Amino acid sequence: MSSLLFCPSDSLIRKEFRKEEPTWVSPKPVVERSWNTCIQILEGHGNTVNSVAFSHDGTNVVSGSYDKTVRVWQVKTGECVRTLEGHGHSVNSVAFSRDSTHVVLGSYDKTVRV
Repeated sequence: MSSLLFCPSDSLIRKEFRKEEPTWVSPKPVVERSWNTCIQILEGHGNTVNSVAFSHDGTNVVSGSYDKTVRVWQVKTGECVRTLEGHGHSVNSVAFSRDSTHVVLGSYDKTVRV
């Protein structure tokens, strides 16, 4: 029942079981009013992100940016597991190979890298 205190205040679960909330907890935690629909925010690029793609197995996301880098992120944790550098200009296109083991990158420096 103590987990109810961490549910958003306007959530159906919190409203339905409000009478079950433990009264002995003080102070009560500050919570959001409703559930957040955003699953993950991936931060780390130094400039605008131009392109993103999910791996075919759904475990990773790859992003390309004006900061001339590509980042590979774990979906479950949001952790950046690899930063790829070397393009001379912004990266404007990224994609995973069908088996999700490689990424292909296209850049305004007129190169494609795998």
